[in-house]
Amino acid sequence: MRVAVTGHRPRYWTNPVDEKKQLFKQLDLYFKIYPPRDDLVFLHGCALGVDTWFGAYAMSNLIDLVLYSPFPVEIQVDEAGMGYGEIKTFRKQRNYAEYVHVVSQTVYSQAYQKRNMVLVDNSDLVLGWYKVSRSGSGNCIRYANKVGTLNLNLRGRNLRRGR
Repeated sequence: MRVAVTGHRPRYWTNPVDEKKQLFKQLDLYFKIYPPRDDLVFLHGCALGVDTWFGAYAMSNLIDLVLYSPFPVEIQVDEAGMGYGEIKTFRKQRNYAEYVHVVSQTVYSQAYQKRNMVLVDNSDLVLGWYKVSRSGSGNCIRYANKVGTLNLNLRGRNLRRGR
């Protein structure tokens, strides 16, 4: 099962550390309710915030990881305006990933949407962590709905394990 992620960058969150903790709790609960299969692979789009949090979750739980970068990885690092710690985290995920798919060799704004579409097209499920739908994440979810890919915004969701 290939699970993609979409969500906001850190600047959209009042408390990114708390949001990351909440995401990890929701992922833990989600995978207790729906136990992962042996073929579980996480896909992320090389953006700061939810994508790299998702990558960290994959690494800490020994889940296979595939990256979908809108541009070559080093250009993406520059485009995202990553700080030293973020670059270090991102490079660890790049090295951990079984594959890095580069959507475009050149930088242009539509490459982000194209990257989201490729992510959705290559996933069985899209998990979101976002608070407003008028965003790149919202576009990603709208595309998932359009093509019929199962998707779920875990933020604010009340997941309960059945008895």
